Amino acid sequence: LTRALRVGGATLERRTGLLVVAEDGDGHAGIGEAAPLPGLHRESLDDAAGQLAALAATLEGAAIPEGCPALDGAFEAWIGGRGLAPSVRTGVEGAVLSLLADRAGISVPRLIAPAPAKSVRLNALLDGDPVAVLEGATRRAAEGYTTLKIKVGRRRLADEARLALDLRSAVGPSIALRLDANRA
Repeated sequence: LTRALRVGGATLERRTGLLVVAEDGDGHAGIGEAAPLPGLHRESLDDAAGQLAALAATLEGAAIPEGCPALDGAFEAWIGGRGLAPSVRTGVEGAVLSLLADRAGISVPRLIAPAPAKSVRLNALLDGDPVAVLEGATRRAAEGYTTLKIKVGRRRLADEARLALDLRSAVGPSIALRLDANRA
């Protein structure tokens, strides 16, 4: 991380994770990421690694069900009911979608949607007390960010609402705001 990040009462200096690789034996592969955040996810990195190892043993050689790219329940039918941690499920889905896209010779967005958006706004994550958030918002907007994200659910609701309104006043209507409540 470029700076420390407070998540669920924990302060993180770095983020660690696991690469999830799905291969089909015909030269195609996909990569996903399982990176639980301490203070946010209930599972630890070791828990995720254990689940991935157990899952690999049961899925090795298994066919990927039709419909997985549509995200219409095929993944749930295939790997649901195993009690997978969210970071593990995200890593497996990412690897499988990446593998299917590689097989088809297209991008993952094109695999999922026939006409995917050409771009997605990159957001700057603002963190800290309200003064730091507002100062960071002004700085990031001046740097060219068109989307700003703040974590909410850490303070009283009235304080969160005030911060969002102050943020909007500070950066104006042309900047998109993302309010990320995670599990709050």
